[in-house]
Amino acid sequence: MAREQAASRPEYDAGAVRSLRTADENGGLLADRLASARQRYFVGRQEELSLFRRALRGSAGAPAVIVLHGPGGMGKTALVQRFAMEARAAERPVITVDAAAVDPSPSALEQAAADVFSLEDAVLLVDGFERHQGLETWMREDFLPRLPGGTLTVLAGRVAPDPLWKADFAWSEILRVLPLDVLGPEDSAALLASQGVDPAVNGDILRGAAGNPLALRMAAEALSQATSAKSAHRALRVGTGRLLSRVVGTLPSDAHRRAMEVCSHVVDTTEDLLRLFLPDQDASELFAWLRRQTYMKPSPFGLRPYDVVRNALDNDFRWRDPEQYMAMHRTLRRHFVERVRNAPEEEALRAAHEYTDIIAKVPWVKDFRGGRDEAPLREQPVRPADGPALVEMARTAEGEDSARIVADLLERRPDAFHVHRGRDDGEPVGFLVWLRIDALDEDVRANDPVLAQTWESVSAMAPLRQGEHLGVARFMIHSHAPGRPSRSRDLAHARVFFELLRTRHCSWSAVATAASGTRCGGGSPPAGTPAIRCCTADWWRSTVTATRRRRCANCSGRPYGGWTPAAGPGICTPS
Repeated sequence: MAREQAASRPEYDAGAVRSLRTADENGGLLADRLASARQRYFVGRQEELSLFRRALRGSAGAPAVIVLHGPGGMGKTALVQRFAMEARAAERPVITVDAAAVDPSPSALEQAAADVFSLEDAVLLVDGFERHQGLETWMREDFLPRLPGGTLTVLAGRVAPDPLWKADFAWSEILRVLPLDVLGPEDSAALLASQGVDPAVNGDILRGAAGNPLALRMAAEALSQATSAKSAHRALRVGTGRLLSRVVGTLPSDAHRRAMEVCSHVVDTTEDLLRLFLPDQDASELFAWLRRQTYMKPSPFGLRPYDVVRNALDNDFRWRDPEQYMAMHRTLRRHFVERVRNAPEEEALRAAHEYTDIIAKVPWVKDFRGGRDEAPLREQPVRPADGPALVEMARTAEGEDSARIVADLLERRPDAFHVHRGRDDGEPVGFLVWLRIDALDEDVRANDPVLAQTWESVSAMAPLRQGEHLGVARFMIHSHAPGRPSRSRDLAHARVFFELLRTRHCSWSAVATAASGTRCGGGSPPAGTPAIRCCTADWWRSTVTATRRRRCANCSGRPYGGWTPAAGPGICTPS
């Protein structure tokens, strides 16, 4: 517990905190040097700080009670310490309570915060309140109402507050609940840089930590102390174990450990996935247990851990039990392939997204996935108002010919467009055009030489039979990152995978890539010449299941494997 009494209340200046330095860092108290270091290494949390500063000033509409919550390692204690610095700079009396050092009883907690009752404008900071969660009703109905009216209270803990706080309209006027989320990419890089680690050459660390401040600090410490790449890898492995111990803790049983392994492997965990791997356990009970964990969060389709927890669990599982890890990997791939083929369409498309996420666990595939610094997107059908934006995207990414073809397809085949929109504003930022072709008329041949060339090559190798069609990913365009990994391209890959496995009678498929791409089989295509990758639909299916591969006359009896250039420019055929 700590208390500081102020003699006067000057106008608060946030700049005073930013420039706060101890008078003599070589003298004074050790606490002063610690405070100075915490200030230098603190990054981000500007929205939370802005709210706290307004509360310090007593601004209109500012809260009198702030409840801060988030999973372990999210930086709650660091933020509470920064709140204390801000309050002292504003010359407010500060009372801090570390709940870990206080017995979980009303009398003990009240004794620890006793000074607050004798001060008119104190700031009460209680950290680790999850250890006193059983006292939440007493805190709301008894303790807080007895505080002086000028008191500003912050309760920080891992567990979200009881909804009954908001059910009382009186509390809803003076209470603000702040879920503490991960740091953004810029703040994450700044935190690493503050520890002497160059974020530009440690992209894997940034991705693995996923904005969790504790994970970033542990990684920075490991890298700063390592003397070689091998020792750095070993230190990071130890750091993963420490992170899991701090955030997840000891698991109750082997069944709970297995449930956590499932969570690490998939995007969304559901009871049916738990039953798949734990057929002899109560999946409902395990799911309920997962729901109660502070490092899990609900999604529209199940439960998912925070990214840093998922990454740490996945790395630990892969290292600790590689055989079981690969067994789970294979089982989940088969499960999602079956769901893509047989589930209702909306569920099947989600399964396609889960499948593409699983295969992205392969390190080199991960490099082709969109980053967390991108805004989330969703796939929707094309709207009449989208036309000009999509045509302009095609013009910017691939030139006038592609813009002309996209405009023509918008008139003839709007059903082939899958538009990727920002979840917040709904504006299109990318799109996929997936065409199903069972015949090609002369107008299309003349308008789109890439489609004409693809059709001719397929017809020469193995013409379509009655009822079959050719599937073509004609355009995959993202306005902000043409030709580069992006969340838009992730959506396009999931849709292509869905179409290849779901659609009946798709005999051949082809993917068009931009002119800047590489010809399948080596070499760069001539300027302005798109590259096309062709293969039978059965070849695609054989990469994920044991389906027998179809052969064609040009294959010389060999299964479809690598790629070699065909006679036509920009065309690749199976070899």
